[in-house]
Amino acid sequence: EAGVAPDEVTYNSLISLCSRMRSADLPRAEAMHREMDGSGISPSSITVATLMQVYGRADAVPRGRAKLVEAVEAGVQVDTFAWRPLLHRTACRGDVALTEELLAQMESVTG
Repeated sequence: EAGVAPDEVTYNSLISLCSRMRSADLPRAEAMHREMDGSGISPSSITVATLMQVYGRADAVPRGRAKLVEAVEAGVQVDTFAWRPLLHRTACRGDVALTEELLAQMESVTG
């Protein structure tokens, strides 16, 4: 109401809150990300890593992986920190094959 628009830090904080709820609120996090994009604010590596926390906690690894690849293809410089929530979730599930696949993909993307 006071004419102050949310910035990247505001959106990152709101997305982070979605991962900290008792049950990760992935639909709300995705809505925040769409709103951020719609307002012309480009996601940073911190935004992507924060989103991956939500995807990991929501056990939505395939969707998170697709979003991560999309960010990389859009030129966002992600580091290993962004991949950790997805790796953690697949490892906790005991999905060794997918964990190894994600690790190889992470290594090829991050160098």
